Amino acid sequence: MTSIVDLGALDAQLSEAEIQDFRERAKDGSVQPAGSAEQRLRLSLFAALNGFEFGAHRGAVNYPGMIFGLGYNRGVSQHILRRGENFLDIGNYGYTVNDGKTEFSYGYGFVAIKLQRRMPHLVLDSNKNNFLGATQLPVGFSSKQRISLEGNFDEYFTMYCPKGYERDALYVFTPDLMALMIDEAVSVDAEIIDDWMFLYQFGGFDLSNPQTMATLFGIIETVGAKTLARTVHYADSRHNLGGEAVSGSVGAGVSDRMAHNQVSAAGARLKRGMAPPLKIAVWVTSIVIGIPVVWGIAQIAIMIAATVRSFTG
Repeated sequence: MTSIVDLGALDAQLSEAEIQDFRERAKDGSVQPAGSAEQRLRLSLFAALNGFEFGAHRGAVNYPGMIFGLGYNRGVSQHILRRGENFLDIGNYGYTVNDGKTEFSYGYGFVAIKLQRRMPHLVLDSNKNNFLGATQLPVGFSSKQRISLEGNFDEYFTMYCPKGYERDALYVFTPDLMALMIDEAVSVDAEIIDDWMFLYQFGGFDLSNPQTMATLFGIIETVGAKTLARTVHYADSRHNLGGEAVSGSVGAGVSDRMAHNQVSAAGARLKRGMAPPLKIAVWVTSIVIGIPVVWGIAQIAIMIAATVRSFTG
């Protein structure tokens, strides 16, 4: 993966005239873009300099990651997109849910990396970005799918893996990749699903900040590149040409499965579990004391915690 970028546009001197000119040219009465005109201009210049497309606003996207199919009013904002062989999408995604009485809005920063092979569904939930001990992932997964990895990796991440795919997870997450996750990406959550790898940060990214971008591209160059290298020859030993699950080692009958690039139904999706505990606690509290705004207060607290740990730190 080649992702070395020039960050100069993000901290270049911009005149008020340049910003005003961009503001006038970018006017669109149908959409209220996220961020200031200066932020959007810097990202636009960065994208042009590094072979990306810049979008100030985009509707729902058809990615299979866990955050993209939830709620309504879905949309991507302030994102940069590189098409082609080294596909890469970095941006902020938001959606709204309704509990019947109150609307709640959520935002996540995301990185989408295209893989060459279809993979079992794997989730790495960072323990370092939890709030009050609760995950910041938007959905829960069955605890029976948790697996323990080597060394002290469990101190930093909780891994979820479909039952029977533990060996496949270890095939991908070798000790050197786990070390990179700890060193470079300990504050983000990761998901491998189908032929995609997603990285998530609750609260979003400030993509106009050079330090944020340097950190993100550092993760892409290390964790992303290593994940691509570890998955490029993957073949699911449980999937034969008729689509039935079969037993065998990861390397058994590789040529046929490499040609068909399939994952069995048992490994394609993790089983969902209870909603994240923080959400449950707040919902119950709201119902008991009759103050739906409690969730809003909790969201603000989570945002503050996320900001303290953010890449702009």
